[in-house]
Amino acid sequence: MTRELASIARREGVVILENHIASRLLVGTHGVEGVEAVDWKRGKAFSFGASAVILATGGGGAIYERTDNPLRMTGDGYALALDAGLELVDMEYVQFYPMGWDQKGYPVWMVGLGLLDYIPVTDENEREFLKEAFPLWGVSTGKEANLFARDRAALLLAGHAVKGGRTLLHLEKFREEALSLPDVQASLLFDLPPEKRSAPVHVSPVQHYFTGGVPMDSEGRTSIPGLFVCGEVSGGVDGASRMGGNALTNILVFGLRAGKAAAEEAMAPSAVPDAVSRLPECVLRSEREGVS
Repeated sequence: MTRELASIARREGVVILENHIASRLLVGTHGVEGVEAVDWKRGKAFSFGASAVILATGGGGAIYERTDNPLRMTGDGYALALDAGLELVDMEYVQFYPMGWDQKGYPVWMVGLGLLDYIPVTDENEREFLKEAFPLWGVSTGKEANLFARDRAALLLAGHAVKGGRTLLHLEKFREEALSLPDVQASLLFDLPPEKRSAPVHVSPVQHYFTGGVPMDSEGRTSIPGLFVCGEVSGGVDGASRMGGNALTNILVFGLRAGKAAAEEAMAPSAVPDAVSRLPECVLRSEREGVS
């Protein structure tokens, strides 16, 4: 999806600065005035004017040792917002998937609790301690637990690990016919050759999503005039726990709303005049030469 959106943006003439990192938001007495950035390949810093800026930097999963986020998710947007004087809300609410592959040769990726309906998950003594907790949580299947008890399951597995215990997914007991089931395919997310299904595999919680971030209104506006946010960097959309599917909904709904509102802000009579002309010469030259 992002590749297609980037392709559309380029066709529309949008200047995309790759290998650049935003290092500071420039804020004046009347609101946002631009962005300071670093070209990390050339080792050069520069700034350019902008009467409207959108923070869409994602979350900060890479600050955790175990995360299914890309390595670039280092929380830059939160730092930029704090440095500009904004507050952050609900940052104590960080979502973890209860199970993620935790063994050499396997990707650091989440494993849905729905697999418990097809594969035993036990402690080192082969006790199905996770399933034993289902009645206490008001669920009866792994599929239900994946929807309604993910946080409690993550806490249970994390507490088990803190005490020195191991959680094992018994792939050696996996039935071949179950591979065709949609729930299983969605949980595994990658091919499991027979040699990877010959013994139990260690799993443990893995960080997945930040529900907190920068407060915004229904159009993505922050308390700094001209500064907008959308996506995971924003806060207040999900409360203490994001429901499945809401992350994509967030970026589509508030990305569109923030984009429209920011465009209107940039074209307002009071906007910073001719912000594009204030791009550094190296950026303008790269664009003329077709280098992004």
